[in-house]
Amino acid sequence: MESQRLQRALIVREPWAGYLVDGKKTWELRGTACHIRGRVGIAVAGQIIGEVRIVDCIKVAEQATDGSLVEVAGNEDCFPPLPANRPRHRVDDFQAFQWRCWHAWVVEDPVRYAEPVTYQHKRGVVNWVKLDNVVEPEKHCSEPKPLKRPAAELSDGSRSDKSARL
Repeated sequence: MESQRLQRALIVREPWAGYLVDGKKTWELRGTACHIRGRVGIAVAGQIIGEVRIVDCIKVAEQATDGSLVEVAGNEDCFPPLPANRPRHRVDDFQAFQWRCWHAWVVEDPVRYAEPVTYQHKRGVVNWVKLDNVVEPEKHCSEPKPLKRPAAELSDGSRSDKSARL
């Protein structure tokens, strides 16, 4: 399978960014739905530390007028406060978020890069970064360079390398 250049990266704070790329978290809880599917970078503090594949978005809760979370009909088993769901999102303090609707962006196939890739984004960007001029991780990581072959000697004793003739 040929690797493709990532088109965008999701900005995530630590430690959750690390949990995503290390496979220790499979839900990214957000207050908006996600319609994007496929591979995206995970960006934190000006660096892309890895990537995941977004495969689904599930509405998992709503906030009641008193501030408490309420299950969504049909998705009761996805309710974030359920102990079985904590390993999926790794959030302990639900009061820290004041979202009317709660969505789980479901991710798979996490990859942490050996070396983070630096990127720049426009001021005010909150969730997504377009990756127009980012070096691909395969090219960014240092690899051994092939040794330069010595110039071949021709039958007349001269060298095929032009610089060797000077």
